[in-house]
Amino acid sequence: MTSHARSRGRLDFDAEGVMILTNDGQLAQALTHPSKKIPRTYLVKVRGVPDEKSLKMIRRGMRLDDGQRVGDISCVFLRAQGTTSWLKVVLFEGKKNEIKRIFFRINYPVRKLRRISFGPITLGTLETGAWRLATSEERRKLMELLEKEPQPRRDGASKSLERPKFSTRQPRRPGGGQTRRAE
Repeated sequence: MTSHARSRGRLDFDAEGVMILTNDGQLAQALTHPSKKIPRTYLVKVRGVPDEKSLKMIRRGMRLDDGQRVGDISCVFLRAQGTTSWLKVVLFEGKKNEIKRIFFRINYPVRKLRRISFGPITLGTLETGAWRLATSEERRKLMELLEKEPQPRRDGASKSLERPKFSTRQPRRPGGGQTRRAE
């Protein structure tokens, strides 16, 4: 790799797992662009045992405290372990602290977070702090991501609906805003 390697799959100081370093700018863009819907799979340890109602709320989609909508998500309960639980979560967008914010919103704070895969790259038995080169099969699959067509959002929203545009114009009236005269 050259000295211009870009990291993809930012992890907070209290999280661990797969992170990709690349010197390919197109690949770096494809890995992080929401339209590509690259799956990021996590093992999440939370305080408490989430009930099915809370898990359905996550799967259906929800708004976080700041009003931001959670993208497509898969959430599977794995096991309870004393006063904590383990879940497997798959995200298709990478918003800052998204998993922590989701579980905080439903009152089950995250205690441990480990990304076990990012697209075709899996953690496997790699130890914390260790690294490896991508296999030829993983590189091939990563290159396929460059050619992948953007996927429509599950909720059918367009980008223009995600960030409303503000205008100083008055809203139009039905019929094009013109008043009609009686004949």
